[in-house]
Amino acid sequence: MLRLLTTTLLGLTLVSSGAMLAANGEAEEFVQRRAQILREIGAGVLLVRNSADRGEVAFQGNRDFLYLTGINETEGVLLMAPRGARVRGSGSDYFGSPLHREILFLAEIGERERRWNGPKIGPGREAAEISGVEAVFPLRLLDRVLADTFSTANILHFSAASSPRLDGPLNGNLRFLENLRKRFFWLEVRDAGRLIHSLRMVKSPAEVAKIQKAVDLAGEGIWEVLKQAAPGILESEVEGILGKMFLSRGARFSFDPIVASGGNSTILHYRANRDRLQDGELVVLDIGASVDHYASDITRTFPVSGTFSPRQAEIYRLVLKAQRAGIGAVRPGVTLSEIHQVAFQIIQEAGYGEFVVHGTSHHLGLDVHDVGNIHIPLSAGAVITVEPGIYLPEENLGVRIEDDILVTESGNRVLSDAIPRELEAIESAMSR
Repeated sequence: MLRLLTTTLLGLTLVSSGAMLAANGEAEEFVQRRAQILREIGAGVLLVRNSADRGEVAFQGNRDFLYLTGINETEGVLLMAPRGARVRGSGSDYFGSPLHREILFLAEIGERERRWNGPKIGPGREAAEISGVEAVFPLRLLDRVLADTFSTANILHFSAASSPRLDGPLNGNLRFLENLRKRFFWLEVRDAGRLIHSLRMVKSPAEVAKIQKAVDLAGEGIWEVLKQAAPGILESEVEGILGKMFLSRGARFSFDPIVASGGNSTILHYRANRDRLQDGELVVLDIGASVDHYASDITRTFPVSGTFSPRQAEIYRLVLKAQRAGIGAVRPGVTLSEIHQVAFQIIQEAGYGEFVVHGTSHHLGLDVHDVGNIHIPLSAGAVITVEPGIYLPEENLGVRIEDDILVTESGNRVLSDAIPRELEAIESAMSR
């Protein structure tokens, strides 16, 4: 067993990386991700800030921070500097080590905070073991470290929660950045997205396994809904069937579920889920589970009665044909825009092009709509959705079919293939 080396001074903790990897195998992946970014930073410094404005009820956090550290607490900063960052105290360097290439800053947890909100991960051994970062300091020392670090650096790569664009709406994270710009006016500030998001677009086997778990759980929920759905039940009852199953598995929805029956099926982001399912209508069920922060995103369309009418079957089969074509186009080197064109062409040639109102694909991962745009060629390891749809408001008829797809070296693998998709398979699953 590797020996744990810990030195503590003023509440700070330094842990050997070998011991951390032994304590938490996942830390190795975080270490590798940061090492890759360190190689690309050059002479600059990277700051990834995880924070929430006061009064925010739900905290999701900066996914870049989670991706690089495995920690999702409301106050944290990751500092990465290839040349090393110096931490001074009482005239000498902490730990006898003059420079740290990675430093993780976390808020100290007081007794009042603990009593109100429960235990959190603060500066200490646990954070070091989870993240693989050797130097974990209290957040109160950040300013001291930045002053020394930026005295010799002139490029800052910055990533902040809720701020995908540096010119976006002012919030706590951008105020933090503006203060840095005023204090260190010589800094050239760059968006860290290019450095981090290129990594996030390609999932590791461990990430794919988590997404697969989220897909499988969503599939279990859909099977259960197909068994229980019947005329007269509320859309919210369908949501309840799913929610109960997810919670019983220690998971949650990855986004607010869409249970859209009848005319609601033509509303893309319908989330009221308050109407009753009526005989003769279709239901667009768009759901996802979140497992270890990784999301699934699946859509199935089914008839309330258990049997598609001829008109419903016509539109359903057209959407399914378009989806098959889209999935068939998924392979390394293809863009999401090209996948959309393949699927859209099927629908357009059938005369329903004007009733397609959204793109066909998006990336999937830590976010439901994960980082990456429609013009970047796919690489093996990317996970995307393929979800064509046709929406006919005048007929109260909407159909969308969505699956989660892993890009492989030779093509693709449908992660959600076990969930009924063929028209006959859906009717069979609903047979009572």
